[in-house]
Amino acid sequence: MKKKTGSKEGLLHPIEKVPVPFDTVHLDHLGPFIRSTLRNEHIVVLVDGFTKYVVLKAVRNTKTKPVVQMLSDVIATFGKPRRIITDRGTAYTSKEFEEFCVQLGITHIKVAVGTPRANGQVERENRNVLHSVRCMVRHDDKSWDMQLRMIQWGLNTMVNDTTKVSPHSLLFSYNPRDIMQNQLLMMYSVETPTSNSEELHRLVQSRIKREQQRQKLYFDKRRRPARDYQEGDLVLVENDVQATGHSKKLEPRYKGPFIIQKAVGNDRYLIADVPGVRFSQKRTSTIFAAERMKPWTVNASVEASDDDNDGDYTSDCSND
Repeated sequence: MKKKTGSKEGLLHPIEKVPVPFDTVHLDHLGPFIRSTLRNEHIVVLVDGFTKYVVLKAVRNTKTKPVVQMLSDVIATFGKPRRIITDRGTAYTSKEFEEFCVQLGITHIKVAVGTPRANGQVERENRNVLHSVRCMVRHDDKSWDMQLRMIQWGLNTMVNDTTKVSPHSLLFSYNPRDIMQNQLLMMYSVETPTSNSEELHRLVQSRIKREQQRQKLYFDKRRRPARDYQEGDLVLVENDVQATGHSKKLEPRYKGPFIIQKAVGNDRYLIADVPGVRFSQKRTSTIFAAERMKPWTVNASVEASDDDNDGDYTSDCSND
């Protein structure tokens, strides 16, 4: 099977945002960083999809427990989100995390493998957080985690390019004062909240929709509609080559076949091992985007077997 040519498959599918703070939150890990004095090495980054409000938490590892603890604190402050969007990291695919979401009635959406743009909201904030950490601390500074409060404050008080207001003012209906402003304004009463917050929320929602439409038009110009697959179809999927020390050029570009179990929407499919065939010790059951799949045919397997270096699919599978 030859390499895909022409425009890439798959159009952009924006996530609808309702004008309600903390209805949809995006979650991710950033790191590792140098181990801090408090033994933290990673940052959990949470972003509210509507207000763009950011919550940062330094953690020691990428396990589920610290994430659940952070979410519990966030829920105690801002309320329970209707849905959480994450990648497929082990902290979010664990049984413990799924049980946490089920118990609270939260819909957990895991993005398809290899499509970080599906959680682009938090990916953008990751870049902002990383830039801020680099600006505020030295590369060998073991107190970087002590700066996260100020970084979070800075991110939440800056005007957002899409909403045209700061996350803090959109969420709380007032602009926060820093320490110097507090000293200067101590004799005055606090600012009155922004008038008609519901009207502001509707305005911001329309701005978000316009920005999503602009991004979709730009993205889709370079793409074509994805192929439709049906339940039971056999497919090859792109091979994520791990860093093993071997030349990536010699690694197969695709592996499979796998079987389509069901369509989950937005050009994404749940795939699984073909009955009787496995490609690793762990059973495969994951979501892939159509743009990272190809139909499997007998000709594909013949071509690959004729040329070991063609790299079309892997044949190192094991039987059940």
